[in-house]
Amino acid sequence: MKKLIALLLVIVSLGAVLCSCTTNNSDKISGETTSAIPIYTPTFTGEFDFEGVEIKFIVGEADSSYPLSQLSISAEEDSGNIISSAVYKRNLTFQQRYNCKISLVEVVENGMKNVAAPSLMAGADDYDILGARQRDDIDLCLEGYCLDLNTLSDYGADFIEIDQPWWGTEYIDNMMCNGKLYWLTGVLSLRYISSTKCIAVNSRLYEQHLLDKYGEIFDIVKSGRWTLDLLCEMASQVSNNNNTNMEVWGLKVNTLDDTLDAFARGYGVRYSHENADGTISFDLTDANDDYIAFMNKMLGVSQQDYSLFVTSDSMETPRFENGEILFESTSFQYAHRNLREMNDRFVVVPLPKKDTASDYVTTVEDSNLLFGISYCTPLVCESAVVLEGLASSSYRSTMPIYYDEALRYTYTRNEDVAEMTDIIRNSITTDLAYAFAGYIGFTSFTSQNFSKDILQSLKGHQDSWIQRFNGIIDAPE
Repeated sequence: MKKLIALLLVIVSLGAVLCSCTTNNSDKISGETTSAIPIYTPTFTGEFDFEGVEIKFIVGEADSSYPLSQLSISAEEDSGNIISSAVYKRNLTFQQRYNCKISLVEVVENGMKNVAAPSLMAGADDYDILGARQRDDIDLCLEGYCLDLNTLSDYGADFIEIDQPWWGTEYIDNMMCNGKLYWLTGVLSLRYISSTKCIAVNSRLYEQHLLDKYGEIFDIVKSGRWTLDLLCEMASQVSNNNNTNMEVWGLKVNTLDDTLDAFARGYGVRYSHENADGTISFDLTDANDDYIAFMNKMLGVSQQDYSLFVTSDSMETPRFENGEILFESTSFQYAHRNLREMNDRFVVVPLPKKDTASDYVTTVEDSNLLFGISYCTPLVCESAVVLEGLASSSYRSTMPIYYDEALRYTYTRNEDVAEMTDIIRNSITTDLAYAFAGYIGFTSFTSQNFSKDILQSLKGHQDSWIQRFNGIIDAPE
């Protein structure tokens, strides 16, 4: 997408109108601009007047008991929650500045596709921005219901800059279908932050068992030495004659959800990749040597006496928050909800890599919230401004507040905590097949088949998966 600053400078000097929306409003931008955009500044620097227009969201909520998707867009002033307050103030400031109203007109538990599709099919403008639950709603774009965001300049609305830090640039690029950009995600989605996968480390147990031999965990991560083999080696240090009753476990892995998928991606496993000629290949087959090697390794890890691989969330199992686990696979959401009151200090670090030469790779859960603009909205310009403006503001306000709330009882070296969260957030990615896993049909396949014959399982599913994947690739232009 085009950079807007040069355009602003030229057009302002001519005294022209920058934005020509598809509404009847005479929306204009005033002439203030700067010579450079600081990292925390919205991409556009002028002032809109949207004359009170209402921009309407529909959102698919992943968990009604913890409605982060809903909270990403709207909050009540009097909730008393620091994150809710930040969202409320963000929206209030934006609405006052641009003379518009941001409305969350519908929240649908789980996916919103079944509710939104009839309206979209009829060409109604009930919704301007689609807040899609990735697992359930991502295929709305295959039906032609999402505007190709690469065409925003056709509407005078080229204000979304996906290379800014508030967007998940690589994630967004890898969701593109046939060169078309339908979905956005990034820190505007609290689930993009909260469902980020990571490893929680009990600081007391680390200092007791590992510090003298291995040094600071932060230094290990920053040096690139944080690999799966090293994690297992370190976890094994708590399995000794002084721990025969396993009062402390070295490693706990929850196999209930997509945790093992996240480990696999961290290990370097791909579910699809782009070839040199631009075509995309589906990789989750019995020919994927990296996936087979990963599964064999993790099956071996699960059989070690320091490892606890759990298949239920029973309160009777050893728990990290009780000081009984050295390393646990987790997410920021779990830390926020369950670890803030624990007695021991803890830190979070990225998922381990395959080897020291590899980059860290982080995934988010398939409940992540995606943002698309309805193909039939008359408010394309306004919707683009809202998405960019709320995302950039979230980067300055709600994102740091969420991290502070989720990790406030972590290690006291705040600069290291900040660097770990930056490494984790900056390594978030996906690939086309992984993003469309719910549509293709292999969500949590790794966990579901963990103790089975993985080759046989792959052979039994891969033909139907490839057929569904090709449906994405061959979607109408």
